[in-house]
Amino acid sequence: MKKLYLSVLAVVLVLAVFQRNFILKSFDSFYYRSTCDTPIHYKTGFIDKRFNISENEFLADIQQATNLWGVFAQKDLFVPDPKGTLVINLVFDKRQALNNQISQLENTLESKKSQINPEIAQYEKDVEDFKRRSNSLNEEIISWNNKGGAPPEVFNRLTKDQKSLQEDAARLNATADRLNQTTNLFNVDVGKLNETVSTFNQALAKRPEEGLYDGRQNEIYIYFLTDKNELIHTLAHELGHALSLNHAINTDSIMYPYTTKTIMLSSEDRKALQKLCAKQSLFEIFVKRVEVVIENLRNAKTN
Repeated sequence: MKKLYLSVLAVVLVLAVFQRNFILKSFDSFYYRSTCDTPIHYKTGFIDKRFNISENEFLADIQQATNLWGVFAQKDLFVPDPKGTLVINLVFDKRQALNNQISQLENTLESKKSQINPEIAQYEKDVEDFKRRSNSLNEEIISWNNKGGAPPEVFNRLTKDQKSLQEDAARLNATADRLNQTTNLFNVDVGKLNETVSTFNQALAKRPEEGLYDGRQNEIYIYFLTDKNELIHTLAHELGHALSLNHAINTDSIMYPYTTKTIMLSSEDRKALQKLCAKQSLFEIFVKRVEVVIENLRNAKTN
């Protein structure tokens, strides 16, 4: 009887230990989680047609940006979903309008420059030819005058050459006037370009970011883009905020506050993502998200 009692007690103790471990594991899986365990489902929202980018092209760019984080994490951190809760928008603002205007002015100036330069080169060539012929004629006239005068046939030829030079001089003067007007107009366009660039720089100084993550609405806004790499960088940066990543201090980082053309994670970015994806208590995860929301609110106020 005593042996049976001990056997039953041993079984009870084993079950108790097993139950305790099960409870601890259940508690651990419930209370400690990784932010990266659940992918963020996203979709496109408003896409301004003035960007000249289709929804499929935009989705491909977003996918490339999400891969920067997902490949390193070795899991899908973002998933495209028509019913996704994270909405990504392309919103055309003043800076994009100014940037487009700068591009148009630069193209116009380049076109005009390609027309003006050959004309100026030809004009300079004609002027040199005119000077050469004029000097040659003057030398010949002086030579004949020193001899007491030129024969009638030579005099007639010299007179004819002199008249031709006068006509060429008038033509060259007209060309010079036209080129001066064209150059003045070109300089006016250069002035317009400089003014537009100045206005653009002022607008950029007021709002240096090219995108914004609104944690309250769970939306990303891309305001303007200059090339594909900058777009990928900006998307990756704002997606980083959506993951709850804060700004970095390394200029090579995706999470650096100012836009660059960097489309690779820096060691600082990787360390931040590793820390983010590590298991944390629900309280720690909550605090992290609150910190990101507060930072976004501060950025919104300063802009």
